[in-house]
Amino acid sequence: ASLLIVPLIVGLVWLTGWVDGTRSYGRAFDIPERLMTEARILFDYMRWILVPSLDALTLYHDDIPLSKGLLSPVTTLLSLAGIAALLGIAVWKRKSMPLFALGILWYFGGHALTATVIPLLLAFEHRNYFPSLGLLLACASLLMLEGLRLRARTCALIFLATFSFYALTTALRATEWSDPLRLALSEASKRPHSPNAQYALAIGLLAEAKRQTNPSLTQEAFLVLESARKLPDAGIIFEQLLITANAKAHLPVNPAWWASLIGKLESRGADAAGARSLHVLNTCFMDAVCKEGVDELRQAYAVAIEHGDPLAQLMNAHAEFAWYVLGDKALAEREIRTVVQSRPLDFNARRNLIIVLQGMDQLDDAEKELATLRKQNRFGLYDDVVQTLEKTLQETRAQLRSDHSLSPDIRNEASPPDRAGITITEEIRHP
Repeated sequence: ASLLIVPLIVGLVWLTGWVDGTRSYGRAFDIPERLMTEARILFDYMRWILVPSLDALTLYHDDIPLSKGLLSPVTTLLSLAGIAALLGIAVWKRKSMPLFALGILWYFGGHALTATVIPLLLAFEHRNYFPSLGLLLACASLLMLEGLRLRARTCALIFLATFSFYALTTALRATEWSDPLRLALSEASKRPHSPNAQYALAIGLLAEAKRQTNPSLTQEAFLVLESARKLPDAGIIFEQLLITANAKAHLPVNPAWWASLIGKLESRGADAAGARSLHVLNTCFMDAVCKEGVDELRQAYAVAIEHGDPLAQLMNAHAEFAWYVLGDKALAEREIRTVVQSRPLDFNARRNLIIVLQGMDQLDDAEKELATLRKQNRFGLYDDVVQTLEKTLQETRAQLRSDHSLSPDIRNEASPPDRAGITITEEIRHP
């Protein structure tokens, strides 16, 4: 009761405060869709554990189709019925076959955290490490310990065959992992409809092209990106990389990439990955790498923000764009204040607001927000950030006092540079 039930209740209450809300992870699925899809994935996990194949063992499973209903696809209902049946059998056999019951409950219990309401990515192999022990125990119970009780010679043959098959599969998988580019090529070939696998291949090709100074690999990476951006579930990260990579290479940027990026944001909005991509585009303009496309990026933000309830990461990125690229400090302040008002406990958003207020010489307001930030700095986790803000605030006050001691004409000519920095990362950016 004290070690399991009470923490379970507290955890569930905590989860209800943010899961599937504005503070949740930005995903392409909601909680009901995730629960239905995970029912199918749990049986995929069983297959990967018991009969692993190289085609199934990959880093990327973002091409798994979502379950939109119990009969869409029909395997959703069959999987839910199968889970209910296995759990029912485990409870029924808990006395006559306790190891089998333990194994089944162990398997599903091991996946209870990652296969239910927390909106993680749908599937990952490493989630099977602990639950696989339960599944293997259940199989051993059925064949050798409590069920069929096969003869020792038969058990030995089964063990040797299974061990050899697992060893061979492991050796082949290790060969794929032995080289980064080989791994990227392997993953992309197995998952031609996976945006993540195709993106990883493009990144691998670009890295290898830089290492070898090989333009042909760069062009191959661009072809991968050009093809992958048209996948049904592809996000704007492909257009973003095409734009930024071509800008760095001083190559022309295809207007179709901007049009595609804006179209995706208009139809789907921006999830967390999309907000990061927009931040990367901000940086491209802030570092003077990207020369053209400010109007297109402004339009991209406009359609993304109008699409439903925007994420805090998107609002932070838009504030960064307004401050550094557009030079619209008032807009940047409004965007950051919107985030703080909707998420008053968001440490990064309030930190950004302090930096913006400091850059606009609203030092008293910045001091008030800093006092709130100190209260939110529980256990001293953000001491370095708070100390940096305190130091820059003191320096700004000293600079303003120095400026006011000058004559108005000299003061106008010697006005201090911008002192604000806004990022969606945890790093404070100083221009």
